[in-house]
Amino acid sequence: MKKILLLVVAACVYTISNAQLPTSLQGRLRDTLNVLYNQYHFKGLSVAVSYKDFGVWTAAAGVSEEHTALSPDQLIGIGSNTKTFISTLLMKLSEHHQVDLNDNIGTWVSGYAHINGAVTIKQLLNHTSGIADYLENPIIMDSLNSHPGKFWERAELLQLTPAPYFSPGASIEYSNTNYLLAGYIAEQVTGRPINQLLRDSIYAPAGLLHSYFPPFEPVTDPYAAFWTDLNGDNVLDNGMNWNHPGSILPVNINTIARDAGAIVATAGDVVLFWRALLEGNIISRQILNTVMLQPSGFGNQNSDYGMGIFIEKYRGNRTFSHGGTWIGQINSNMSDTLNDIYIAVLSNQDSLDNDYTQRVVEALYDVVYNAQATSVTELNNREQITLFPNPAYEHITITGLKSQETIYIYNSMGKQLKKIKCSGPQMFIPLQEFTNGTYYLQVTGQGGILYTHKVIKQ
Repeated sequence: MKKILLLVVAACVYTISNAQLPTSLQGRLRDTLNVLYNQYHFKGLSVAVSYKDFGVWTAAAGVSEEHTALSPDQLIGIGSNTKTFISTLLMKLSEHHQVDLNDNIGTWVSGYAHINGAVTIKQLLNHTSGIADYLENPIIMDSLNSHPGKFWERAELLQLTPAPYFSPGASIEYSNTNYLLAGYIAEQVTGRPINQLLRDSIYAPAGLLHSYFPPFEPVTDPYAAFWTDLNGDNVLDNGMNWNHPGSILPVNINTIARDAGAIVATAGDVVLFWRALLEGNIISRQILNTVMLQPSGFGNQNSDYGMGIFIEKYRGNRTFSHGGTWIGQINSNMSDTLNDIYIAVLSNQDSLDNDYTQRVVEALYDVVYNAQATSVTELNNREQITLFPNPAYEHITITGLKSQETIYIYNSMGKQLKKIKCSGPQMFIPLQEFTNGTYYLQVTGQGGILYTHKVIKQ
């Protein structure tokens, strides 16, 4: 038994801070994160949940360096979520009449073969400009191997932009170049660098204390190590050693990403940003609702793009998000203003698709949403789901169930071992087939994950 518990601790280490959520909800979130962390084999995960007036709950699972636990206070790149920050900055400049979003970018940008000056700022922000993505030029990404210490200037990147996808406004195509240009225009209009504009106009009103735009400003918080395949051998390497011994985020990584994806932050700061933005604390609700959240018109009723924001539906609820992937880092998030739920998940590796971090976001959302639903259900006299005994020897009993709900049992590494359809409000589950150790039991229903709990078999 002792050996098994030590293995579990080595596989998944948690650090929790600022937890004002109800204790039972914290436990469900932590157990759900544990199952998914082990199931998908992340190097590390940093998560944050903000629900109603309960503050921000943060947790970290896994490692930064080998044998060193990841902390929620360590910085991880947020990738293309940077675009939401840049778009918000342009909204603020528009609100203060420093730019008109219908202005042609040719007022500020010229001399680039494939940048059409007739494109408007609005078309940059909602990706209807037709301007191609500079990252599709292989010269840029190849430089990571051939010239790992190169500091890229924005003008160099714009010069390498490929031929346009289509005429301005004819369609929609996601392009990092749009935000490289948007950041440049913000600098030209104000005469100030992006890092200062972000700090004064976005970080300060949102209360962000752990967000940075490196390498364009000093970083005083600790980075999480970022893991990527440096040698093409399908093995994750510690990217902190990429450029030279002791380097922290090789300079050229974020000089390439810039306004399209260079911000590093904690998961806690990410949810604080989304809450401040969507509650009208950075820009007015009027410009937020009538401009920034206006769909491009090229999506559908379930998914579209506003200006730096994906507008989608999850479980029938309207949600707002902008994930991102960059070298050694993944960011997924979800904000539901109606139910007052804000979730952010950062990973310090890039070998997994965004779908995996998105599944973690959705699972954590389900826990919070269903905890909210449970409180309503309890008013209708439904029993709360309970499990006993725990630790268990020969069996466990679960009460408060409904027919057609499903029970899943996972081992400590996230592998599904058993699936049981509920036949009534109480289920008796023999445990003789399970060896001594730690397991996770999950109950799902129409609303998703209803209950997650750790079970000790002795």
